Amino acid sequence: MPFTAGQRILASYLNAQVSMLQKTVLTSTTASVTFSSIPVYTRLVVFWRVRLSASGPQNILLQVDGDTNADYLWNFVDAINGTAGGSHAGLGTSSIIIGTADGNTANYFASGDLSLDGWANTSGYLTASGTWANFSTLTTDAVGAVGGLFVGVGPHSSFLLKPASGSFVAGSQFSLYGYN
Repeated sequence: MPFTAGQRILASYLNAQVSMLQKTVLTSTTASVTFSSIPVYTRLVVFWRVRLSASGPQNILLQVDGDTNADYLWNFVDAINGTAGGSHAGLGTSSIIIGTADGNTANYFASGDLSLDGWANTSGYLTASGTWANFSTLTTDAVGAVGGLFVGVGPHSSFLLKPASGSFVAGSQFSLYGYN
């Protein structure tokens, strides 16, 4: 049986010190999810499975240490119903896009994984990379890969995930792991 993207990330770090740091399953609609008081680890990986309150595909955004300044850049490559596309934002945005999710149907969730490298690095910027999949209906799907940079030197202490529009709905899940 082949590994999922998240399992491949975990499998690649089997020899590393791994700790589950936080797990959140939402019981009500929530505008954003913040992971805070994070210990100093070399790398963090967050796995997410979400649905949104806003209809139509919405970007999911990442912000580090409460920084909403123009200190981020990202690259986003996707395939929507099999058609490849992508976009890029040079330094000057207030967040990193880490994927998309939908809110059209109760049974459809988007999922993804995101690695944050350089979390504890005191001499370099934080990088992010991940994959995601979003299924809006039985005939509408999107998958993609993302990468980003936060021009803040660590160590860092918190990050926030939020949809560009709407909120995360009940049943959305987030799991955070730390690696050394």
